[in-house]
Amino acid sequence: MDLFGHNIRLSAERINQKTSVRGGVRPSRTLGILGFPLMEKEMDSIKSTFYGLARYQGRIGQLSFILHRLTGLGTLLFLSVHILDTSTVYFFPSLYADAIALYRSTPFIIGEIFLVFSVIYHGVNGVRIAIFDLFSPKSWGASSQSKTALITLAIAFVLWLPAAFIMGRNLLIHNFGL
Repeated sequence: MDLFGHNIRLSAERINQKTSVRGGVRPSRTLGILGFPLMEKEMDSIKSTFYGLARYQGRIGQLSFILHRLTGLGTLLFLSVHILDTSTVYFFPSLYADAIALYRSTPFIIGEIFLVFSVIYHGVNGVRIAIFDLFSPKSWGASSQSKTALITLAIAFVLWLPAAFIMGRNLLIHNFGL
């Protein structure tokens, strides 16, 4: 089985069939993560996901989806930079000191405040998705989706406010002398 739950070992006859794109199983030239060719059906799914990201339909579920993806990518970016700059302690200690000085600047501290929101929102929304998937997958309707997405955003905001206050206060004290 591949990542999409499809059988990887397709018979030669089925692969060589000339079928339409909708019901077809012809492999494309794009290789998947494990080196197996992605089927056109999966490629259509990936294309529709990117198309859906770019096309706003006005629903809270789509905003929640986009915010979940962006907060995850932002956290991943931070972790990548953090691993790189921490590795400079061993290899280039003077470069590490410069990096720490840069991280104490106002734009980076503001970015850290938003990073805390990203981590909190991504975690709370992940719990919401897990609860829906594990306990009530049939209730993924538009009405319950919008209610729970707003509740998730409110919980994340309430959890973020104390951290944002403390970090903002430290920014004002240390960077502006207030």
